[in-house]
Amino acid sequence: MELMPVVRALHLAAIALLAGSFAFPAFVLPPSAAGDPERSFLRGWLASLRLWSTVVAVATWLAWIVAVAAGMSGLPLGEAWRPSVVGTVMVETRFGHVWLIRCALLVLLVSYLAWRQRRRRDRLAGADAVGAALASGVLVSQVWAGHATAAPPWHVVADAVHLVAAALWVGSLLPLLMVLARARAGAPAWMALADSATRAFSALGVLAVAALALTGFINGQMMVGSASALVGSSYGRLVIAKIVLFLGMVTLAAMNRWWLAPRMAPGHPQARSAARLLWRNVAVEIALGACILAAVGFLGGSEPPAHEPGFAVGGQNKSPAGEAGPSH
Repeated sequence: MELMPVVRALHLAAIALLAGSFAFPAFVLPPSAAGDPERSFLRGWLASLRLWSTVVAVATWLAWIVAVAAGMSGLPLGEAWRPSVVGTVMVETRFGHVWLIRCALLVLLVSYLAWRQRRRRDRLAGADAVGAALASGVLVSQVWAGHATAAPPWHVVADAVHLVAAALWVGSLLPLLMVLARARAGAPAWMALADSATRAFSALGVLAVAALALTGFINGQMMVGSASALVGSSYGRLVIAKIVLFLGMVTLAAMNRWWLAPRMAPGHPQARSAARLLWRNVAVEIALGACILAAVGFLGGSEPPAHEPGFAVGGQNKSPAGEAGPSH
């Protein structure tokens, strides 16, 4: 199953971008912050991002279920896609039930976004209640495909909060990068837009980092169990790598918030150079976020120390989904 970490990482990246494409106009970029030309460009760009993110999410989710079917049946991938094999997984496992729900949500979302794009009905404001609701369902339902469901309900809630915070932060970085790329040229309208977006994103980032730190600690306690297991297991070492990458993102975010964002104010003599530096830092944040998603992809194929025989998690055994993987 060498491709499974890639499939998991691509799927999580797609749903993060999907969440970010709805969160960015709703929480980071109020509609009053953009003029008509900028609004038109952003409307089309975000519509395309939503549609393609959903398409990738559908494709990787289909690949995921075939890989799970192969792992459970012992058949090669070339035979595991048969309806009799996949049907057994869908009917008899929790992961299969989640697969059906998520596939239905993703197909509905692809159809809905394609319809909106044909009708040119996308608006910059985050008022697309139908699309946002479908995207939220896709995002949160990912929790039920992961290790967290072998734990008590309060841990499932913590895992869902962790996933939402990560998706909103990482998923909103790409739209922010696009705005900063336009602002680097020094156009006054895009500079003003980048200033507004950077300040709002910083506020969103503070909330996301706080939620990620708290829920990450809870997840670590439940999935790893001890400091010795953190250092002495492959799962724990992947968690350490994820923490180091997260701290790198936090460091860059703090630099952006306290040093570069104030220089983006209209009329500031260093505004244009600040936009260039912000673009570079956000690009590095995206790269670090991609590395975190890759680590999560590998975590899905690693046995958490707390799920090993003899280590009880909330009085329950390991999830029967096996290869379903983590949602955080």
